[in-house]
Amino acid sequence: MPQHLEDIEERILDYLGQVSNPLVRMDTLHGHLGSAETQIPLPELEVFLTQHELIKLIKPLSEAEDKASSSYAILNTRVPTAQQTSAMMLEQLNLLHEALSIAQVQAQDKADFSRLGEIDEALRRLDALRRKLVDHEAPPKTTS
Repeated sequence: MPQHLEDIEERILDYLGQVSNPLVRMDTLHGHLGSAETQIPLPELEVFLTQHELIKLIKPLSEAEDKASSSYAILNTRVPTAQQTSAMMLEQLNLLHEALSIAQVQAQDKADFSRLGEIDEALRRLDALRRKLVDHEAPPKTTS
C-alpha cells in the first residue's frame, strides 16, 4: 500500500475510533481528511473502505434520505450487537410513548378529538411494534 494510503488509513481508523457517534457519513469522513494533498476523491475512498477488513460501509435505507453521501462508515468493533440494537430501539420507543402520552393529555384538555384519534392510533401502533421487538428478543420457549 502506498504511504499516502497508509496515512489516510491511519487517520480514518483514529477518527472512527474516537467519534461519539460510531456511524459516520462518508462525506464527513472525507472532509475530516483535511488538506488537498491528503485527500482522495470520495468515490475512491468508498472503494478503498469497502475492501478494508476493519471497516464496514452501510448504505442508507433509502437513497432519497441521504443525497450527499451514499453510505456510512463504522469500525467493525463498534457495530452494536443485535441485543444492543434492540435495547436502543426499545429505549427510543419508550421515549416516543412518553411524548405521545403528553400530547394525548393535551388533546384531551383541548377536546381536540381529531388529534386525539390520531394519537390513539399512533400509540396502538407503537405498542404493537414494542411487543414485536420484545417478543423477538425473548428467549425461545421450551416445552417440558
